[in-house]
Amino acid sequence: MQCCQCIDLCVRVGPDPGVSTGDYYDPPPRAEDDHGGHTDFIHDLTVFTGGKYTRPGTYDLVSFLGTVSADQSDYYLLGFTPSGDSADKPCHKLKVKVDRSGLAIDARDTYCTTGQPPRALSSAQKALEARASDGAGNLTAGLQVAWFHSRRNDTIVDVAMDIDPHAMKLRGRHAELTLVGTVLREDGSVAARIPDTVKLDFETQSDLDTFLRSPYRYSKQFTLPPGQYTFRMAVGGADETFGVAEKSLDIEAWTGKTLSASSIVLSDSDYPISDVTAFLDNSLLEGPYRLASKGREVVPMGGAEFPAGRNGVLYFEIYDPRLAQGTSTAPAMRLRLLDRATGQERNDSGVQDASAWMQNGNPVIPITLTLPVSKLPPGAYTLEVRITGDGGAAAVVRTADFVVK
Repeated sequence: MQCCQCIDLCVRVGPDPGVSTGDYYDPPPRAEDDHGGHTDFIHDLTVFTGGKYTRPGTYDLVSFLGTVSADQSDYYLLGFTPSGDSADKPCHKLKVKVDRSGLAIDARDTYCTTGQPPRALSSAQKALEARASDGAGNLTAGLQVAWFHSRRNDTIVDVAMDIDPHAMKLRGRHAELTLVGTVLREDGSVAARIPDTVKLDFETQSDLDTFLRSPYRYSKQFTLPPGQYTFRMAVGGADETFGVAEKSLDIEAWTGKTLSASSIVLSDSDYPISDVTAFLDNSLLEGPYRLASKGREVVPMGGAEFPAGRNGVLYFEIYDPRLAQGTSTAPAMRLRLLDRATGQERNDSGVQDASAWMQNGNPVIPITLTLPVSKLPPGAYTLEVRITGDGGAAAVVRTADFVVK
């Protein structure tokens, strides 16, 4: 029996609906004792703030947290219109009711219609933006932009740059870099502006000298709705030193009901995650969206150039909602390397299924693979990833251009 056929969910805006009272109370061991009982305040805090509680004991923490991730795959998306006297308020109290007893309901009790206002540009960022609008600058900076669908239907954009460290403004052993990212729609209007300032301090002059010998790897993440954009990043520090890097950013819309995939991330390195979070889903973690698979995290390159004779690493995610219900077999994938000038195929992985990267009940499949470029001669290439599912669904194709030097 489908829940959507027998449950009617509604949202009511009004005063604080509160929560049920009462504690998770363990009585004294003997009824005649007047002391020895205790209240589990951690249980109250967890349950009444929308969390999931389990008693302390010897259990697999990762497996337990995995059930939390699985619970987030099945939900109802509710909409509401604020009442007239509260429409101008940013946050609203909510209460979700059902007309059937015996059901466990997890729902937020507050909804905020607006986030934090965009951060204003500092004077240094305004000056950089003005200089960048007049030309390409005199600084070289590599850029890679990738995107991923999150479970909350947001698209996470990941930006990685390799920047000449001499662009930084140096004062003694203090270095400072100003950045202004701009997301432009197809009509040229600004969809988002992402300003940032990087400040670094070095203990010794030797540390600073070492830092200045290699490009500085910068990373940033933000969210955007699907659409076709151009992402432009201006970087600078010293008064006359600045550069501009630009990439197209086409984010495919996704309903959350069909087979899909993220864009492809190119990398020259990955490393093992040594703590207990190694195999946890991103939905259970705070902080930046982690590009990790099988306990290893990928570090995106600030560009798309590989040195000849060395393999690279690639990362992407497959989204198959039917995996959460156990109604789908593992998707299949095929990787090809194509010569960009001639279209000639240089490498073909053949068709392989993604079962080795799947986590039980998780519709997100994070995949890390070796990018076999060590035997390619210098030139320009395209990586093509083709993903197919069962049921005759159309193939999902993602590509990424790169260069071997």
